[in-house]
Amino acid sequence: MNTMKKLIAAAAILSVPAAVSAQTPDADPQDDLKCAAWSAMIAGQMQDDEKTANAFGLAMTYFIGRYEGATGRDIAKDLTPEIVMDAAGNMEATTEFCAARMESLGRRMEGLGTALKAAGDAEG
Repeated sequence: MNTMKKLIAAAAILSVPAAVSAQTPDADPQDDLKCAAWSAMIAGQMQDDEKTANAFGLAMTYFIGRYEGATGRDIAKDLTPEIVMDAAGNMEATTEFCAARMESLGRRMEGLGTALKAAGDAEG
């Protein structure tokens, strides 16, 4: 692959997060903590639908990673029964907020997949 194709492929890959960053709802670590609890609850309820349960399990991992990365803390020490009850008690609002964040991640991953495919196609 020549240098120009490499630069174009790299630019395509690097532009993916920037292209959708405006669509990503703002969140602080407490939101990630709540969304981790929410996604775990949904995954647990969806055991009869393996594909959906797996998707929510991956979402839980994403939110845990965001939380631990932002705080440097172990989520197991911070995910209290009160946080779980708050997420469950406000399920409609929690679902709206956390689902929007999951959808945003999904769009970014689709964009990344497209960029990686284009880079592979350019290579040749």
